[in-house]
Amino acid sequence: MVKAESFRSQHHLRFVMVAWAVASVIGVALSVMIMKAVLRPAASPQMADQNLTIVVFTAVAVPVAFFVLTFVGYSVWRFRTKGMPTEDGPPIRGNRLAFVLWPSVSAALCVFLLVWGLYGMTKVGTFGTPVGQGGMFGGTRSDPLVVEVTGQQWLWTFTYPSEGGFETTKLVLPVDRQVEFKVTSLDVVHSFWIRAFGVKIDAVPGQVLYTNTTPTQLGTFTARCVELCGLYHAYMQNQVDVVTAASFAAWVQSQAAPVHATAVGT
Repeated sequence: MVKAESFRSQHHLRFVMVAWAVASVIGVALSVMIMKAVLRPAASPQMADQNLTIVVFTAVAVPVAFFVLTFVGYSVWRFRTKGMPTEDGPPIRGNRLAFVLWPSVSAALCVFLLVWGLYGMTKVGTFGTPVGQGGMFGGTRSDPLVVEVTGQQWLWTFTYPSEGGFETTKLVLPVDRQVEFKVTSLDVVHSFWIRAFGVKIDAVPGQVLYTNTTPTQLGTFTARCVELCGLYHAYMQNQVDVVTAASFAAWVQSQAAPVHATAVGT
C-alpha cells in the first residue's frame, strides 16, 4: 500500500515537473519576444541597460511564476472533490531534497538580482557625487557636459555653467557626449524623467542630486515630471533636442549672443 502510494506520488511529481519545464521554456521565449517588441528603443547606453534588465528579470520571473501556477493548477484539477471531504488527506512527510533546493534556489535568485542591481549602479554613478569625482560606485569620467536642472511649479529650467551660465527652458544636448545633470527644486519635490535616456531622479528643495547619461540618437525627446507636484503637474514637460556637436556649439553661441549684445548696448 505504501509502495503504491509512493509510486502515485512520484508519477504526479514527474508529470507536474515536465509540465512546468515545458511551460517555462515557452513562457520565457514568448516573454522575451513580447518585451523586445513592447519596449521603446533606447537613446542612451543607460536606457539600453534598463531595457536589458527588464527583459532578463522577466525571463527569470516566468519560471518562478509557472512553478507556482503549475502545482496549484494540477492540484486543483487532479485532487478536487465534490462537496465536503469525508476524510483527511494523507499526512505530509518531510523531503530533504525539497528542503535543500527551495531555500538554495531562492537565495541564488536573490543574490543574482542583488549583483545585477549593484552592477547597474556602477553605470550611472551615485546620486550624491558628481560623475567627475567618482564615488562609491561611479568611476572617474572625462569632460562631462554639466547641466543644472531646476524644477518649479510647473516648469523645468536648464542652466549650462560651463557654457557661460545661460538659462533656458529647452534642453539641448550634443550626441555621444556624456551629460551630468545636477538636479534641484525651488518649491516642492519634483522628479526629473527623460524616459528615452534612462534618466529619472528626484528634484528636492535645498538639495542637489546627480545623475548622468550619454545620448546616442539624434532627435527630439521630452523631459517630464513624474512626481505629483500640484494642479498643473501633468503639463510640466519640456522639449529635449539631441543634436550634433557642431549644431550644439552654434546653439550655445546663439543663446549667448543676445546677452552679449545687450551688455554692449548698455
